[in-house]
Formats: sequence, C-alpha cells, structure tokens
Amino acid sequence: AAPPSLASAAAAADAPASRAEMGPGLASLVCVDLALCVRNLPTFWNHKDVRKELAARKVAFASAKKQRGNKVAFVHFDTAEQREAAMKALEGAKVRNRVLELQPAKRRFAGPAHATSAEEAARGCAGRDVRDSVTPLWREDYADQLANKGAALEAQLKRLTRRVRRECSRRGTLFPAWTSARSRGGMAVAPLPPRASPVVDGYRNKLEFSVGLGVDALPCVGFQIGAFRDGLVAVAPGDAARNVPKSALLVAAAVQDFVRASGLPVWDRLRNKGVWRDLMVREAHGHAPVDASGGVVCTQLMAVMQVSPAGAKELGKEAELEAELVRLGEALAEAARAHAIPLACAAWWRNDGCSNVPAAGAEMVPLALPGVTSGGAADGVPRITERVCGLEFEVTPSAFFQVNTHAAQQLYEEATRWALGEGEGEGKEEGEGKGKDGTLVFDVCCGSGAIGLTVARRAAFVVGLEINERAVVDARANARANGIENAEFVAGRAECTIGRALGKYMGGGAGGRGAAAGVRFDRAVAIV
Repeated sequence: AAPPSLASAAAAADAPASRAEMGPGLASLVCVDLALCVRNLPTFWNHKDVRKELAARKVAFASAKKQRGNKVAFVHFDTAEQREAAMKALEGAKVRNRVLELQPAKRRFAGPAHATSAEEAARGCAGRDVRDSVTPLWREDYADQLANKGAALEAQLKRLTRRVRRECSRRGTLFPAWTSARSRGGMAVAPLPPRASPVVDGYRNKLEFSVGLGVDALPCVGFQIGAFRDGLVAVAPGDAARNVPKSALLVAAAVQDFVRASGLPVWDRLRNKGVWRDLMVREAHGHAPVDASGGVVCTQLMAVMQVSPAGAKELGKEAELEAELVRLGEALAEAARAHAIPLACAAWWRNDGCSNVPAAGAEMVPLALPGVTSGGAADGVPRITERVCGLEFEVTPSAFFQVNTHAAQQLYEEATRWALGEGEGEGKEEGEGKGKDGTLVFDVCCGSGAIGLTVARRAAFVVGLEINERAVVDARANARANGIENAEFVAGRAECTIGRALGKYMGGGAGGRGAAAGVRFDRAVAIV
C-alpha cells in the first residue's frame, strides 16, 4: 500500500501538521510531503548557493540541502502553502540558462520513517542486526577484508590519476610525471598491502554509545541500528560487535540499568527531546601488552555521559536531575567495584542542541565516584593517560587519538621510518639519531601530536599543524610531559600555515630556527 500522506498521518495521530510544531527530527522523517526536489542546478553549487538563490527569488523555505558535484537539491518547507508558493515562484525559472525542473520529493524508506512516536519508530526497526551498522564487514573473513581494502585503495589511486590528467587536459597544461608511470598500473603511487591489526577483538579505545529506545521500546545503551536519515532510530546493545571491549560493555550495561530506573526520559531523536543522550567510554590499552588470548588489557577508563539539562527543565525536573546525577556516579562506582573495572574518572557533559556533538565550550562537570580512587584534573576535565611507542599522551573527552592503540604503535613506527628514510629495524632506540640527518618533519593535521612526537625523538625538528586549537594545547602539553623540546605546534589551517612554516625553518635566514639552533635542515618531509 502507498505510504500515507502527511495530512492523513497527522489526522490519524492527532499530530501537528507543520515542521515547526513537529521539530526537525520528526519532520525530516515524516514531512516528505513538504519537500521539493529541484534539478538542473549548477554542479559547483552547494547548499549555501541554493539558499542564496531562493532568498533572492523571495522563496520562503525551512532548509535546503545540496552537495557539490550534483545537479539536484532538496528544499524543505514549514507548511504545504509554502511549498505551493515556491513551486509557482520557481516554475519555468532559469539558473545559468538552464530551466529548473521541480518534482515532489520521493519517500526513501518505509516503516519507522512514518512513525509518529519514538516508541513506534523503535519497534519498526526490529529484525535488524546492529553489527551491520557498527562493523559492516563483519560477515567477511578478516583476510578478505584486508584484500578488499587493498583493492579499494588501488581503485582510488587510479581514479586520482585519471582526474588529474583530465584536469590538466582541460587547462592545457603538461601532465605531471607521476601520472604517466605504467609500472604502477595507472596508480598515483604504488601502495603497500594493508597490514593486519595486531588485535582484532575488543580493540577500540573509544566508544560512543547512544542512549535511546530499543526495539522493545525500553531504554537501551548501545549503538543505533542504522542511519537516522534512513528512519532507523532504535538502539541495540553492542555485545555482539567484536571490536567493543568487555570493560566498555560492562559500563554500558550499568548505565542502561541506571537510565531504566531513572524517572527522566532518554533522548527522543524524532523530536529532539529528553535528558539522557549519549555515553562516551575511553580506555587506555598501551600500558600493558596484549594478553595470552590476544585481547587488549584496559588499565584506565573514563566515562562521560551527555545530558540535556534543558530537557529536565522543560519537564520541571531540575532538582530531580541533580539527584539523578549523584546516583549516576554511584552506579558507575558500584559497577567498577563489582567487575574490577579500572574506572579513573567520570563526568557529565551538557548538550542541549540537536547535534550529537556538544557545543564548543559546553559545561563538563566531574561525577563523584564513592569508594573509587578517581583521577581528573584541577580544571574539572576528566583525563586518562595512554602510552604508545614509549611516550605517554594525555587523553581528554574531546581529544583525537587513534582508536586502536596497538595498531597505532605500528603506524607511528612506520611513519617514523618513512619520514627519516630508515630501513626496517633501524633507529628503534628512543632518542637514537636525534638531529643526525637534519630532517625537518611537518606533521600535518597533527591532532594531539602523537605521530609528530614519536618522530621527534629521531628527527632534527618537528612542526605540527592543526586547525583545532584545543588539540594544539594538548600537543604542547604532551611534548612537555615527555621532555621533547625539538617540536613546535601551530594552530591554523594546514594549507595556510605550512607555507609560513617552510619559510621560517627552511628559508636559511638568520632568524630561522635552524640557524638559531646551529642546525642545518637538509630536507623537509610532510606526514599527512
């Protein structure tokens, strides 16, 4: 049977008939009748260009979506009247000498997409396997996964060569030499085969559990069964996912018991309302080797719960939320004692917005953990310490760090050898060869500095470039904590800062760092 129209669905459920009343979550799933597909737009336009064009034509709309490279945009409206008015205003309109084509947007999915409540939407996701969302290759043998990833990488490198040659032809410029090497089979570079991870079970050191309704419509702490854009809003436990460590699952189970007993609601993704939103677990796996069974050993664990105080305020339950946050700390502490979980710190993180990511500078408050020796810091930000390649790195809730610690160690060692031109097994002692070959290394998009600081022990100097200022602060702190002085970290867009850094360090002037330190940089290498 054809899916019901918005009007009939709203009438049957006594639901509001406008996007504004429904809220962005429910409206994006239900209100297809208020969306318009616009074709024949310039491919180089993005959503901002579409919005500017609609505003210039005085077309009222709620939102507009378009990606560069496509000729199609989707425009959503608050009411049916708005959409009808837009169709009249855009009928026969031309953009860059092309007549726009207008069509009603088609429904992409059924079932939960037409639900008018979070409970109905969650039950509509029954029968799906959460592993298809969390680990989509889980049905393949690991050796086949590696082979397929290698083939996909080669295809991308061939595509890059074709695109560069096509662009050179369009501009009438010479082809770069690397695009003509037949020995590489048309690839930009000859890649090494993918290397297997030293750990394949329970390797993730960062888990972001969703807090919502399961397919049984009960509060659940796990992973979303599918993408929200496809109407899949239910949450399922992550026990069957091989990449989730046992310690994180135990914490998630404790929090699930807590939210089920709580008088405050979990987050409703359809209406963007509720209190309990998301649970982040971060672990340290680098302080101990892989155990006899091939699994990681967690030595420190951080738990951070996303909470919406605005949701509690809307329900008139601010005082109840304060009491519940105390009980949350007690629940985590009890689980740590019962299961010998190395819980180092915990906090709650304010998130009152629609996004799953808290706003920059959002309030973060430590949770008291009775009977547990907790860490943290004087600034109230929870943190744990991870160890990789003999260095220790401070990890905060928002810090970037590779999610597979033991694979990261292989990656950093390989990056160091490539950057310094070392052979297999060379320069493995800490500090060996520091400044010996005069190599200046740029760690582009360096995050909290893990790769750059690993390289710095054997390079002459390292410059880290990172757009995230908080990450740069972390990188500098990590350098000080590890006693590394031949590294500097610069905040800003890499494409803007690398030129200035090259001029500063490779320019040869008296004010250059190399000249001031009595070091001549023979070459510069970038790790991207």
